[in-house]
Amino acid sequence: MRTWVADVERAVSKDIGTASVARQMRLLAIDCHFEDLLKHAWSSTVSAGRDGGSLENEVYMLRNKIQRCNVGVIVDVARLHAEQNVLLDLQLGGFQLTSSTVSLLANKVEECGGTGVALSAGLKGNSTAELNCNSFTLRSVGLHMRNSGASRCHLSAVSDTYTTNGDAICAIAHTSVNKRDPALGHVAPSHTPTKPTSRCMLALSSCRMVASKRSGIRLGRGVRARIWHCDIMGNGRGVVAAAWAFVDIQCCRFNDNVGWGVRMEGSHNYHDHAELHAQEESPDTHDKDHEPSVLSYNVFVSSQRGAVGSKRIRIDPWHELRTNADSNSMEASGCEVQPELKRHRQLEQEEVDAAAGVLACLCVG
Repeated sequence: MRTWVADVERAVSKDIGTASVARQMRLLAIDCHFEDLLKHAWSSTVSAGRDGGSLENEVYMLRNKIQRCNVGVIVDVARLHAEQNVLLDLQLGGFQLTSSTVSLLANKVEECGGTGVALSAGLKGNSTAELNCNSFTLRSVGLHMRNSGASRCHLSAVSDTYTTNGDAICAIAHTSVNKRDPALGHVAPSHTPTKPTSRCMLALSSCRMVASKRSGIRLGRGVRARIWHCDIMGNGRGVVAAAWAFVDIQCCRFNDNVGWGVRMEGSHNYHDHAELHAQEESPDTHDKDHEPSVLSYNVFVSSQRGAVGSKRIRIDPWHELRTNADSNSMEASGCEVQPELKRHRQLEQEEVDAAAGVLACLCVG
């Protein structure tokens, strides 16, 4: 059975606040075709749980086609299972999911503005998502996840493909910091190093991030990510992790990334004196609840196109003592890849400047 819906403000919508009799809402959309839902910016094909939602509410979407709409699917505090759906030419986004439990299997999101999947955890509760064999192509961002407040946002993806997006994957954690020292039992002074809480967790396995204009994977402060057996190829940069982010990258293949294959960034906020002070401290003092970041058994491929692919691993000072990088190698030669450390670059520059000063004195003499 196929149902065709065209030129409707919201094709399928369920306002839980009006369903005072039923304790549970169950919405099924199977083999439907939705198109041209463009009347308002908030027009969506499927919208569930936006008022008075509950995780007892369930949405099932199977083999549907959604095209030329503003937003594909909006789910707020509900359970969603979406399988083998195709979303094409959407103006603002594919799946917008808040404080929900989500399963996405073998869906395709192509040629759309905005974000393919936007997963967030807010004041209404935590978010958990499992993705498998999905495809995201020609998006501003393929997958975006974030948490706020004390909520947790956990996402795992297996065998997903992200092709020709602006950013393939972005993960952002709540940026507030915990200034209470549990050992002292009082609020720490402003100069004490502080850190964001780690409630945003990302796990990727056997995924492909290809030809992203900016980054294959972008991790903000406080994000914890496990990236195993992934192909990260032809992006502006491969994996970029901010200060306070912790990663486990193993057995991945990096090929033809224009910038750094793996970039462990330092602090860019020079007004945050606590964070700058933390860069110079031993990680054991402030990160006892975290294991160090791991970069191991990854393979890098040399490109034949100039310097493309020549930047492999760079570790800035904040991550230097918090990262274990070993057993990374070049694919062709098998030579071990050593990370480039910003501190070493600074020391080398100082040595060059000192040598230049000595030579200048000798020339004057």
